[in-house]
Amino acid sequence: VIVFIILGRGVPSTENPLTRADVVHPTDGEMVVFNNEKSKADRLADEERYASALEVWDEFVRINPQDYWKSYVEKERGRILEIAVARLQAFLSEAKKFLNAGDTAQAKQSYENVLTSAERIKKVYFAPKIEELLQEARQGFAEVEKAEKTARPPEVSLKEKQMAEWERAQKMIDEDLAKNEFAGARETCQAFLTKEYVSEVSSAARERLEEIDRKEKEYKKRLEAERIEKEKREFENAMKEANNLVTQLRNKTLPRIEASEKIRRLCRAYERHSNEEFRKEAERILSELRELEKEIIEEEVFFEDMKRVHDLMEKKDFDKALEICRKYTDSNRQERKEQVQEKFLKIKKERFLDKNLVYVAGGEFTIGSDNLQDSNPLRKCKMDPFYIGIYEVTNAEYERFIRESGHKPPAHWRNNKPKKGEENHPVTWVSVKDALAYCAWLSKKEGAIYRLPTEAEWEIAASWDGSKKSVYPWGDEFRSSFCNLEGGRLMAVGECRGDRSPVGAFDMGGNVCEWVTTLDGKGYTLCGGCCDDGGEAKAARATFRHKCNEDTIGASIGFRVVREDK
Repeated sequence: VIVFIILGRGVPSTENPLTRADVVHPTDGEMVVFNNEKSKADRLADEERYASALEVWDEFVRINPQDYWKSYVEKERGRILEIAVARLQAFLSEAKKFLNAGDTAQAKQSYENVLTSAERIKKVYFAPKIEELLQEARQGFAEVEKAEKTARPPEVSLKEKQMAEWERAQKMIDEDLAKNEFAGARETCQAFLTKEYVSEVSSAARERLEEIDRKEKEYKKRLEAERIEKEKREFENAMKEANNLVTQLRNKTLPRIEASEKIRRLCRAYERHSNEEFRKEAERILSELRELEKEIIEEEVFFEDMKRVHDLMEKKDFDKALEICRKYTDSNRQERKEQVQEKFLKIKKERFLDKNLVYVAGGEFTIGSDNLQDSNPLRKCKMDPFYIGIYEVTNAEYERFIRESGHKPPAHWRNNKPKKGEENHPVTWVSVKDALAYCAWLSKKEGAIYRLPTEAEWEIAASWDGSKKSVYPWGDEFRSSFCNLEGGRLMAVGECRGDRSPVGAFDMGGNVCEWVTTLDGKGYTLCGGCCDDGGEAKAARATFRHKCNEDTIGASIGFRVVREDK
């Protein structure tokens, strides 16, 4: 543990990766290969070839990139680094003793041992402790050179000194080549190609560099041949296992989790295959396996998501429920898409019921009439989804607006309050400006866009059930008892239970006529019948319009709001 902290790698986990449920376990055969590599790395470490020992694990990870090997390999790397650090520290202690005793030659040799080993380790694997030992060795080596200069003046020429340095480098290059460490050999060689070195040294370095390049190509060619042969054997075994797996999975004789784990393992083997003939067959099986895995995962995720949607709806958390449903709006599975659309529509319908808003789905609609004098011309229109008030805005709601905004109340109110007992009646004697001011106040209060309905939105909410249009909010036959169309007396909103549109909005056939935005969006008009219409059937039609100017106010003029579906 202490060594891992020194190396900056944290405390190693004591958790056995073989007991973790979320990790694919290596097979017995794979563990045999792993233990062989471990023995090889241990032999190299015993020979003090620590960089080569670390490279064993680099090569192992390259060939075996599965996630479940990470903890094994990190543990072995840490153990090798622990041995290396202990040995390098021993060398440093010896060097200091030699230096204190005046034996600069032995001290230099010990420091060179540390520098050579630490540099090689650093090229393979960076660890803070190795860097510290490297710095300490460099400082000690500098002290040795200083001591040598003090003991005797330089007796060799620059050329002789550089040639001696090159001879030492040659040994390092030979050692690197013997271990196929071409990058290290090349780096050592390139250091002698600068202008600081005499031509004899630079020329020799260039020749060695060409030799390194040639040997590296030969080595890579040999490795590639071995790799191809190994992958062919792996593919033949994987083909047999894959076909058996597909059969078991399709026959449902294999647990889905177990099948998923085997699919992932086989996918990695197939992706590494290089033979074109085998690769085509492997890709066919791989594609089939991936589709099976995808179906399994999608089905499980979908089931969990729908369960979450149900739970969120129970908690009235409709926004999060909608967010989950939106993931499936473009699903290519028709039955799943239909199920989500049904759930989506249910959420939309229930989302703002507590705010007395009903959802109106968007689509293509026919509005207006060519046969009625008080209607817009017959036409088709496209409409985005929106929410509309289930009831007309009541006196109680308008009183809250007056109280919080300071807006001027209707003229017939006393002390800024409606008549007692009429709190649930629709607010009247309000102009377009009053209605717009209410919408602006509500938008700010709710953090959403509230506004007056357009003529088209009002008519769609009053007559369309999603597939067909009705003449009156309740159907195609006029029923005077269903709505408040005569007598001049207002009723509480929703009191006429028969005056209910297909989407669930009340009093769109009578009670008060309501302010809406005209079709061209440039003005305002009134829609729907009211208690002053003398019981005329035409006033209850969803297409009926009152012709008036925008300054009109009256005892039977009110409004309801629309909330945009954002």
